[in-house]
Amino acid sequence: MPPTKTAPPRPHQLPLALLAAAAPRLADGMVGRNEAALASLRQLVQPQPGLARPDDREPWLLLWGEPGAGKTFWLQAWAHALEDQRPGLQVLGSSAGTHDFAQQAQGPLLLIDDIDQWAGPAQQALFAHLAQQAHLPKGRMQPLVLTSQGPAARLQGLREDLRTRLGLALSFELHRLSEPDMIQAMRQQAHGLGWMAQPQQTDYDRLFEYLVTRLPRHLGLLKALMKKVDERALAEKRSITLPLVRSLMDELLNQTQASL
Repeated sequence: MPPTKTAPPRPHQLPLALLAAAAPRLADGMVGRNEAALASLRQLVQPQPGLARPDDREPWLLLWGEPGAGKTFWLQAWAHALEDQRPGLQVLGSSAGTHDFAQQAQGPLLLIDDIDQWAGPAQQALFAHLAQQAHLPKGRMQPLVLTSQGPAARLQGLREDLRTRLGLALSFELHRLSEPDMIQAMRQQAHGLGWMAQPQQTDYDRLFEYLVTRLPRHLGLLKALMKKVDERALAEKRSITLPLVRSLMDELLNQTQASL
């Protein structure tokens, strides 16, 4: 009986954690169609002289969008970029407890990921904090950035009073990068890894198109896989080719299945 061919890995079968992606950096992000959202994010977390936010608006920002839109990436990238100015700043995810929240609520900036996934006690703590902040002059309120999979009005998993309060936040949808955006980002990554002399070259576009059509459009995942490919090519003294990428993806898939 002839051997069967290995099917291309399905998106969920190559988890980002397995690829040990590097910590997000602002320089690794691509804006795509998110210019206004990311400009508002920058101005909130790192105000620029002459562009101060209006004092008549709460310094709250809600970034929402489907998985893979970059919500977690941008929060973590900013937390890393600000770590020298704001020691102890962390992104609070859905697993954060009330103690974690209480610690971050004392700082100059609050970054909250996946608010729609937060448990009841953490939601209660956030609502109490925002209610307390509401008594301050808006220019003295703690800046807050949150992410979710939908706008405040559609977050059915939230307490009604918290959802109403978050409706006051400036809100932007984050859009996933288009295929051309992803390929350009991968060209830049390839240039940084030394695969080609200029980031505009199209030498590896066939390989990039293969990855974009077979994996989630998650830039961190794709960049992490490219680094793995680069390490494998150096270790085995091989050229960067589609067969090399396929063999590495098969190996990672086998490791994933063995760990289940």
